[in-house]
Amino acid sequence: CQARAYHALREAIKYMQGSWQVWSNYMQVAMSLGLVSTAIHALGRVIDLRVAKVGPESVDLDALRAIVGMVARGAAFKGMDEGEAQRKEQRLTEQLDQLFTKKIEARITSSAPVWRAMADYWFWRRDFRHCLDCYVKAYRCISQMPQVAYAPPVFKDAVDAALDLVSMYENLGDKTQVVRVPAADQQPTAEAGGDSTAPEEAERKAAAVEQPVCADWRHQSKMLLRGLIGKGKEAFDGSPEYARLTAALSELRQA
Repeated sequence: CQARAYHALREAIKYMQGSWQVWSNYMQVAMSLGLVSTAIHALGRVIDLRVAKVGPESVDLDALRAIVGMVARGAAFKGMDEGEAQRKEQRLTEQLDQLFTKKIEARITSSAPVWRAMADYWFWRRDFRHCLDCYVKAYRCISQMPQVAYAPPVFKDAVDAALDLVSMYENLGDKTQVVRVPAADQQPTAEAGGDSTAPEEAERKAAAVEQPVCADWRHQSKMLLRGLIGKGKEAFDGSPEYARLTAALSELRQA
């Protein structure tokens, strides 16, 4: 039944390229059949067709998390030998990287849930800097809302996001990660007899260095907690949520 639905939708797409509903149905059926690459492509098309009108709502977060889960847990490679599974994983992660960076991150910047979903993906990919950056942006989506200063539900969401971010700073800040120093900083000079025509790949390899994910994570944590404490002081001083912030700041000061 699902296979017939898949073939019917694949035919429908030929004549209804602009229908996000058809692409969405195609994505769901592809997921049910384990066709992960097809599902990723279909989700990208749904975003393409909807993002200008509905922004973050164009991202089906349940589908996105399910697709990433299929790759992360190995369900997408079930029954394959090790070499074939590794090649398939590489192709799918490259496809997901493109989906996250080109389709989502570059176009949707105002949704905390979307940033958190991206953070989970980059954590799995062990790109901890990118993961932490997504947590920062998720927090800012909430903390920069005017309602933080007077609306209890929004203030609570901001407190939750702030403490999540502090926790990620603590867990990831001291980790090291290989990063690329700008190639210009690594270019050999003519005076030194360097070869300015060296291949780009060689330059990238020479520029790879290991650095802390966030060397000043304690300072960053204190700054964001002080900022939110300041925003909430007038309306929420004495509340349980406000106390959570002050307690977290006190712990950082004592560390």
